[in-house]
Amino acid sequence: MSLICSECYRDMRPSESLPGREGVFVKPVLMSLVYLSDKEGEYDLSYLATPAGMSLCFECIEGKLPEGRMPALKSVYEAYEAETASREIEEEQKGRWVAGKELGLKLDADKRLEKRLKTLERDCLFCDTDVENGLPFFLGNVLDKVYSEQHLTFGANYSWSENETGSTGFRMCFNDFRQHFPKLFEEFSYMLRGKPNPNLKLPPSTLNISPEFEEALERDGKSIDEWINELAKKGNVDNLMIIRRERRGKKGRES
Repeated sequence: MSLICSECYRDMRPSESLPGREGVFVKPVLMSLVYLSDKEGEYDLSYLATPAGMSLCFECIEGKLPEGRMPALKSVYEAYEAETASREIEEEQKGRWVAGKELGLKLDADKRLEKRLKTLERDCLFCDTDVENGLPFFLGNVLDKVYSEQHLTFGANYSWSENETGSTGFRMCFNDFRQHFPKLFEEFSYMLRGKPNPNLKLPPSTLNISPEFEEALERDGKSIDEWINELAKKGNVDNLMIIRRERRGKKGRES
């Protein structure tokens, strides 16, 4: 299944330039009671990020951003690109002994990333105010493009089950997040309370099956119908429209 933006419901995928279809995972950061291990029976209020995260694309973020705040988002883009470049070198050098110029490439890339990360603002991306004011706030961390590209769904989109986040991130205050991303805000509200959202109506995801994919399956001794049945048994076809493209003069069909 493809990873989709939780606000606009469009597929997220690798992009040649930003914003493209790249994006972040957003986590609510809530004020919570934290037990103090060095003071018996005492607690303290502290902000804690929840483990629950949902995807949000840069197109949605940029489309809601006030004009004067674009430099802050540009810093995020530049850090993301520097982080991706560093990760690409790391992946290319993985498992090999590197020295000299090769080692220098990675060190230089890491220095560029460190420099870019220092330009990121700690205040709200949208309004430049301190997000730590007693209200919850929201933290967005970029998708690791290098890792996610290694686990694409049928060579096109990011996978909803195989993705990681990077070091580049930003924060959004409670009021701006609620105003600009109402669907995502509502979904977090129900998720954190452990209740299903009665208003959530996701459009069906579309899976286009090419003739080449069908032929590759047949070379492995399996038909496309058998493959779809296997998906159904695993419970992976809910809200999924499967479109088989035209093959050898035959009309495609929807499943």
